[in-house]
Amino acid sequence: MIRSLLSFGASLVLAVLLHAVPTETQLLSGTGPDDAVAWDFFCTDGRNSRVWSKIPVPSCWEQHGFGTYNYGGSLQYNTGDIVGHEQGLYRRTFTVPAAWQGRVVRLVFDGSMTDTSVWINGTSAGPTHQGAFYRFHYDITPLVRFGAENLIEVTVAKNSSNRSVNDAERAADYWVFGGIYRPVWLEALPPQFIDWTAIDARADGSFLAEVHLGAPLTGAAGEVRAEVTDLHGRALGSPLTAAIVAGETKAVVRGSFLGVRLWTAETPHLHRVRFTLTRPGAGDATHEVTERFGFRTIEVRENDGVYLNGTRIVLKGVNRHCFWPETARTVSREQSYADASLIKAANMNAVRMSHYPPDKHFLEACDELGLYVLDELGGWQKPYDIKTGARLIGQLVRRDVNHPCILFWDNGNEGGWKAENDAEFAKWDPQKRAVLHPWATNSGINTDHYEKYDSTVKLSAGPQLFMPTEFLHGLWDGGIGAGMRDYWDVMGTSPTVAGGFFWVWSDEGVVRTDRNNTIDNAGNQAPDGMVGPHRELEGSYFTVKEIWSPVQVTAPVNARGELPRDWDGTLTVENQYAFTNLSACRFEAWLHGSDSLVDVPLLDVPVGDLAPGMRKTVRLVGGWTDPRLPVLTMKAWDPQGRELWAWSWFRESEAPTAQAGMVETHAARPDPTLQSRPLGQTPGQRIAPVLPAGPRLVAYRYANKGFVPVTAGVALGAVRWTDLPDGGRRCDFAYTVDAAVDILGVAFDLPEAKVKAKRWLGRGPYRVYRNRMEGVVIDVHEVAFNDPIPGESFTYPEFKGYFREWRWLELDTVDGRLRVENLSGIPFYGLYAPRDGSPSMQAFPDTGLALLEVIPAIGSKFAGPETTGPRGVTPHVRGERSGSVVFRASK
Repeated sequence: MIRSLLSFGASLVLAVLLHAVPTETQLLSGTGPDDAVAWDFFCTDGRNSRVWSKIPVPSCWEQHGFGTYNYGGSLQYNTGDIVGHEQGLYRRTFTVPAAWQGRVVRLVFDGSMTDTSVWINGTSAGPTHQGAFYRFHYDITPLVRFGAENLIEVTVAKNSSNRSVNDAERAADYWVFGGIYRPVWLEALPPQFIDWTAIDARADGSFLAEVHLGAPLTGAAGEVRAEVTDLHGRALGSPLTAAIVAGETKAVVRGSFLGVRLWTAETPHLHRVRFTLTRPGAGDATHEVTERFGFRTIEVRENDGVYLNGTRIVLKGVNRHCFWPETARTVSREQSYADASLIKAANMNAVRMSHYPPDKHFLEACDELGLYVLDELGGWQKPYDIKTGARLIGQLVRRDVNHPCILFWDNGNEGGWKAENDAEFAKWDPQKRAVLHPWATNSGINTDHYEKYDSTVKLSAGPQLFMPTEFLHGLWDGGIGAGMRDYWDVMGTSPTVAGGFFWVWSDEGVVRTDRNNTIDNAGNQAPDGMVGPHRELEGSYFTVKEIWSPVQVTAPVNARGELPRDWDGTLTVENQYAFTNLSACRFEAWLHGSDSLVDVPLLDVPVGDLAPGMRKTVRLVGGWTDPRLPVLTMKAWDPQGRELWAWSWFRESEAPTAQAGMVETHAARPDPTLQSRPLGQTPGQRIAPVLPAGPRLVAYRYANKGFVPVTAGVALGAVRWTDLPDGGRRCDFAYTVDAAVDILGVAFDLPEAKVKAKRWLGRGPYRVYRNRMEGVVIDVHEVAFNDPIPGESFTYPEFKGYFREWRWLELDTVDGRLRVENLSGIPFYGLYAPRDGSPSMQAFPDTGLALLEVIPAIGSKFAGPETTGPRGVTPHVRGERSGSVVFRASK
């Protein structure tokens, strides 16, 4: 019994001696803006300078009332004054645990803008770090006092003393901030430790990992052990091992596994590997680290495509900056995951890290949720010098190499690269990912920016791979969704288009603490997003969501886009996924659109088995002929339960006659004396709201970056007003046209100041343009009056603008409610003048309440609407036109 106890005790001691020691960490800051820690702070210039105070870390100091605001380098965009040369001096005390005695202690900065010098207890920790967007560390073991208080002092210069760093990072088309804006922490490591690892796990189950030590192995030979599991801890096969001899700093672990679940953006299966450094028989503490990774193989096949796990993929992406209005470049883990979720919800599968590497937690979100990533070295339009660039590439790749979401490395942006440094990426990356030069051709992929439609057609024809890393610039309401249908009809059907990335994800509007906390988008330089600064969803967001849905549904419709009366319940479903069978998705369909309460049964949608790239015709099961319910909607959800899109159609129906029992018919030509008559007034009846003045013909053409009236070739014809027995008033109108027009129809002059809200049955709730018809669904929508100023206020959906495929519209005014019923299938209604335009266009004309046959297209920051494709070209309209509406008024 005693011998057994002694044997057990010896085994326990040996287990403790050989137990792997994980890295221990101690935060010196918060993890983000929500739990930031106060440090002492002194700003050398600008606001609240030259006095010691407090600042939360991490943060950008401008957001806490210090220094100066700068957009695009050292010239303040709105005054031309030379600014932005302030420095921030930080200090705080901290205690290193006594138990860390005998270990290596590191001080780690996850990001600091930009030149960062550090002192521990009055002694320099090492060279000044240059480069704002990169993780760096110092070994401070000899400088700290264990079990006692220590002092850290940090000086951060907003601009670098290295001209190339300023050229690459500071003189860029984005807000430039200063500060320790990402977390700071201490690490405790055993004397012999694993510094970093680089994994290459392939779709065939092969596994390779380079395990790098922090210093050459001393003493006896060691061993690195790798245990691979899924995220639930279930082991994949047996552990892998690799020997490492004294004097070496790297071990290479190799092996293979059967039946692994592969990582793709559609199926983001992840695994973990625990690396353990052991010293058999040495009695020394060993070290362990755990990494998350995915099995997948990425290939660029020349003049063929980008392939993941042997399947061709198309990257449907957007550019993203790390940004939040109140906290600037300091963002939380929760905000990163929220952005990744919103991007994924828009049916995008890729994101480019413009124009610098992101927070690590954003990459973790992309790994988990499934987004392909282009990870980018800084260099907006000018590069780092070769030595600095090489150093920063190493920092970038060592931090990010194991993220399966990363398919490509970007060596700068728009000329901001040194081609001599392309090979530096492969030095640290055993996967040998391809290196791109965004806006140029490299690694067999042309990534040119902002090609117009005609040149996009040519580039999409091959033979070279084409994947623009910026296209359809999204300033205000232009770009992105505007032109996307024409672009994607070409790009999405080309075998040599590898994808594309919109500019940009969000408006980069900063809350100015020197301007009463108003949001500043730097004029027209930063409001480029498909979402607002607080991620307000704009119209283009939903256009992208519809066009890039991996499930597409079409119906046999008539000329007005309606399901015909003899429709047999069939729809065509297409699977545009790369890896997912639609049997894993969920579908529902139902009828709706009534003002009254009607029981709405769900219709069965028997999609069943449908492989990627295939299409089939399905027939809905259930009743779809209820005349009270004029709208059919079909919705699809992906295997994770995310809504993909809801397709909707009006059912063809007999137009209301509204003619029976007419009590009065007015002249066939407009009579000004009738236009102010109380709406619906019949003998003995008085209704306060008055009929808006009109109709008048509206015809405009886009020319010379503006809209000019068209008078030749257009003429208003007969106008007939008819009072109806129920108090409504019908208007029948006609006009002739033989002209090129961008806006065409009739308008009524209803004072904008009188309107409070609107409600309508039709597509919405977002407005449309001729080259952005998608992203809207048929329903009864309600929107209160709003009039947001582009780049300054962010209320969506907008009240003003052009709206399609409608049956009726109700306007809530100060005088009462005005209802307009569309009897003749007038395609669009318009309300007033939408404020949004772009530098390539002037303001839209104010058309009041308009009933329109033609609505305008919209351009982008760099080009007019005619460059966005056939839908942006001004149409020439010929013939006689007529329309009929009924106005009804009520209190």
